[in-house]
Amino acid sequence: GVLQRASFLSTDLDYAGDGGGADIVVPYFQPIPQLPQTWSRGAATLLFFAGADAPHKGLRWRLGEAIKRYTRITGEAGVSLIDYHLFSSSTDNMNNQEYQQRMQSAAFCLVVRGDTHSSRRLFGAIANGCVPVIISDVIFLPFERFLDFSAFSVKFSEEFVVTHAGVTTLIGYLQKLVEDGRYASMRSLLPAAAKALLFDDLQDPQRTRSVVNPVTLALVDAFFA
Repeated sequence: GVLQRASFLSTDLDYAGDGGGADIVVPYFQPIPQLPQTWSRGAATLLFFAGADAPHKGLRWRLGEAIKRYTRITGEAGVSLIDYHLFSSSTDNMNNQEYQQRMQSAAFCLVVRGDTHSSRRLFGAIANGCVPVIISDVIFLPFERFLDFSAFSVKFSEEFVVTHAGVTTLIGYLQKLVEDGRYASMRSLLPAAAKALLFDDLQDPQRTRSVVNPVTLALVDAFFA
């Protein structure tokens, strides 16, 4: 019957991905930034993250501790590579303008699991021209049947990156992506990803982005599966 064919749109499924088998993961709403006319891809830092310590002393905290150890060992070179900020409360944070500017000035942006397995930062990174580095063992990405996320993002396991060796490997891998030209290729695909994943601002007469078509395709696919 119709109820048996029901599909639900969700930005995040539970840990087991149990949504009745037909739930469809859709993007978070992400305001599309107005990039300055003089904006260019001269990355000031290799890797950026700013977010709350949620859950308290969870994955983000453990990663931050591993990054602190990495920068202590590597010295100034490590400090200039990583721009990592962890806030203890919602009032102790970075304003939106500075947050976007730091995203835009980084080559890669960390998308680290917090209270949920997905994160709005994935779409913020894409919107700001920053290649996402996803740190989440269980994440359901929107429209995976239609979008090859591996072409414009990087993914690492949670336990791997919370060690000094893991952070060292992560930084080395990202540097290699920049050096051999793969980063440039990944970043060149972000505008197309943005068109598929970012909702239109309905008040913008020049809007060109829409998620209607991918959602429709996913709904049809789930309905007739």
